[in-house]
Amino acid sequence: MEPPRLLRRSWPLLAALALLAVGLTAVIWACTARTGGTFVYPLDEPYIHMDMARNLAGSGTWGVTREGFSASSSSPGWTALLAGLYALFGPGELWPLVLNALLAIALCAAFHFHLERVGIRGPAAALLQAAAIGLTPVLVLVLCGQEHTLHALLSALFVCSAAGWLAEPGSARRLALLAALGAGLVLARYEGMFGVFAVVVLMLLRRRPLGALLLGAAAAAPVVAFGLWSLANGWSFFPNSILLKGNLPELGSWGGFFRFATTWAVQIAQNPHVLCLMLAAGFVLVLRARDLLRWERQSLELALFLGCALLHMQFSRAGWLFRYEAYLVLLGIWILPGSVRTVVRTGAGRGLRLALVALVAAAAIFLTVRGVASHPLLPAGSQGVYELQIQLGRFLDSRYSGQAVALTDIGACNYLADLRCLDLYGLSDRDVGRLRLAGRYDSRAMAELGRKRNVRIAAVFDWFPLETYGGTPPGWSKVASWKASRGSIDFYAVAREERRLLAEHLRAHAGELPPGVTQRLFPGPG
Repeated sequence: MEPPRLLRRSWPLLAALALLAVGLTAVIWACTARTGGTFVYPLDEPYIHMDMARNLAGSGTWGVTREGFSASSSSPGWTALLAGLYALFGPGELWPLVLNALLAIALCAAFHFHLERVGIRGPAAALLQAAAIGLTPVLVLVLCGQEHTLHALLSALFVCSAAGWLAEPGSARRLALLAALGAGLVLARYEGMFGVFAVVVLMLLRRRPLGALLLGAAAAAPVVAFGLWSLANGWSFFPNSILLKGNLPELGSWGGFFRFATTWAVQIAQNPHVLCLMLAAGFVLVLRARDLLRWERQSLELALFLGCALLHMQFSRAGWLFRYEAYLVLLGIWILPGSVRTVVRTGAGRGLRLALVALVAAAAIFLTVRGVASHPLLPAGSQGVYELQIQLGRFLDSRYSGQAVALTDIGACNYLADLRCLDLYGLSDRDVGRLRLAGRYDSRAMAELGRKRNVRIAAVFDWFPLETYGGTPPGWSKVASWKASRGSIDFYAVAREERRLLAEHLRAHAGELPPGVTQRLFPGPG
């Protein structure tokens, strides 16, 4: 008996969902096997969003702690979405995981319908679905518990929808929907402005100024609204995460200007998977130059992908557990197959076809290496966060609840303990952020801030070497260190009279540390 037509056409999607379910189950099992059965995110950052969401849902405070406002998130939409779930169902550490898993299912479904639209079905569609899951990599995005799955999904939907509108400018309703999608994209992550900017430029070239104005205004509205709110609370217009982590212009010297001007080239060269995707897209776009001049949809998708990639490599970063540029990888996997299929079918010369195959093969090789390397990092990352950030949060909750503490990793600690936190990196601290941006942040500034805030102790992770800032802050005394499989923490008594008490607390807590963590106490001065 012949299977129903719907089943014949939808089996690639069902296979993708099965692969997603099996992959998530296997990765979660591997992570919890390293953490004594407790699910722990492989990064500290998800806990920052959970901190902010819990405070927003509970007290209406937009901040990492309940003390007050902090512009610490460049994805306000994700924080608000989590806060909504917390308000409805109560706080929980698994909500970011559940939400990302649902978004991954939506991503597979949207990709299925996109492949149907461009005429790719059957085994080819199943292979591309597997590539999207394994090479983006979707499992990493889900387990990271942040906004990157949402950002990747909205980016693909926005670029494809915008290309469709540019190819055939339609009704005001279609334009309004595109503008709403653009606003949602920017709310999900500020990097969404890259795609919006590229579309606005093409709208102006298409001589659709009203469309460009509406889309630009809709996408800029949440950024401006949040920026004004932030300024009203004494912070900068942009969140500290953008100001401290983004590639912003350095106009104070010719050297700084040159470094900024060449950032895009350096980053592309350092990320060969993105380079190969861009070369393949550019090659196809050149072959289809006439189609682009005729505002053909697939060529417009390629142009928008290249615009997003160039802007991202200029102003943002790649890496950090493969998640920052993941949306570009997904865009490439969405857009290139249909365009390559069209080029092959239109009878391009043998040499051109071979060159295109070589570029696509190179991209596939680099993406496969990247995808294979990414997944083992998840269990190791969960173990690292469990052994250090989670244990530090538990220690602070039991010994320093409600007190002022200086930290370099603020997520899990503030999620597990009610602290008055001096963020030594500056994501959630206005004063530290301003000092860093002004180039005046050093060990003396840390000591002064600690004194003003009545900080009792400091916990400094090894990724934040104090030597970079001039050494140990004056008056701070190193009391102990924790060493684990993927890092270490140094404990400092900020006030001299705190040294003995901190040492006593650490001795008493030593028995609660997991087997992989070792504690070393240092003798006091004199």
